[in-house]
Amino acid sequence: MRVIYIDVLFLINLIINYLLLLSTMLFCGVYTKRYRLFLSALAGAFYCVLIFIPELSFLMSAAGKLISGALLILIAFYKKKLYVLLKLYLMFIGLSAALAGGIIALYWLAGSGDALVSTKNGVIYADISLKVLLIGTGVGVLLINLFFRRTGANQVLEKEIKPVEIAIFGKKTTFYTLVDTGNELHDPITGKRVLVAQYDSIRPCLPERLRQSFEFDRNFNAAEIFERASRMGYAGILRLLPYKTIAGKESSMMVVLKPDQVLINHKPARDIVLGLSFEGLKGAKGYSALVGV
Repeated sequence: MRVIYIDVLFLINLIINYLLLLSTMLFCGVYTKRYRLFLSALAGAFYCVLIFIPELSFLMSAAGKLISGALLILIAFYKKKLYVLLKLYLMFIGLSAALAGGIIALYWLAGSGDALVSTKNGVIYADISLKVLLIGTGVGVLLINLFFRRTGANQVLEKEIKPVEIAIFGKKTTFYTLVDTGNELHDPITGKRVLVAQYDSIRPCLPERLRQSFEFDRNFNAAEIFERASRMGYAGILRLLPYKTIAGKESSMMVVLKPDQVLINHKPARDIVLGLSFEGLKGAKGYSALVGV
C-alpha cells in the first residue's frame, strides 16, 4: 500500500487546478484577475484533500465533482454572465478530462504506471520534489501564455464587435463596440459595466451647454470638465470614475453618466453606465467603444 503525503497531494492539485483555470480563461477569451484563479485553484486543492476523509466520501460522487467544478468557476469568474459561466464550465470540464487522460497515457507509454496514483475519485498524485513542482509550474504557465498570445489573441476581436444604440438626453446615436474580454472596468458604486465610448460618438446627443463644458479648452481634463458641468447644473448627471491604465501603473479619472437606454447587438443592456474617452478608440474594425463581458 502506497503512502500519500497530504502536502504533496495539495501542492500538485493546486498547480494543476491553476493551469487548468488559466487555460480555460485563455481558451474562452474571458479574462479575470490572476489572484481569483489562484483562490479558485486553492479551493480545488482543498477539495482534493477533503475527499480522502471517510466522512466526506459523498464528495467523490459524480454530482460532487460536477458541483465542485461549478464552484471553482464561480470563484474565478464570479462577475460574469450566466451564459459565459456555462461556457467556461464546459471548457473547464473538457480540459480536466483531457489532462487526466493525457497524463495517464503518458505514464503508460513511458512504462511508469507505478509512479502515478489514480484513485477512484480521480485525484492525481506523484512522488516529485518541490523543486520539480516549481520549475514545472513556471514552464507550464510560460508555455500556455506563449501559445495563446500567438494563436488566440486575434480570434476574440473578430467575433466580438457588436452594434450599440445609446439613448440619452432624448436623442439616439449608434456605433460599434468591441466586447473586450480583458476589460474589467466596473462602476464601484453600482457594480455596472462601464461602456467606454469615444466622445465624438456621443457628442451629437449632448445638450449644447454640456458640450461647451467638455470642449471649453480642448484639454479634456476629467476633473475640470466635471467642475464646469457642475456649475452648469449637470452635477446630478455626471460622475467621476477612477480607473487604471491597461498597464495598471497610472491612475486617472473618467467622466461617466447614466444613459436612458443601451442596446448591444439589438438587445437591452441594463447593467451599463457610459464612460467618455477623449482619446482615439477607433480600431481597424470600425469600433469606437469598449465594454467588458
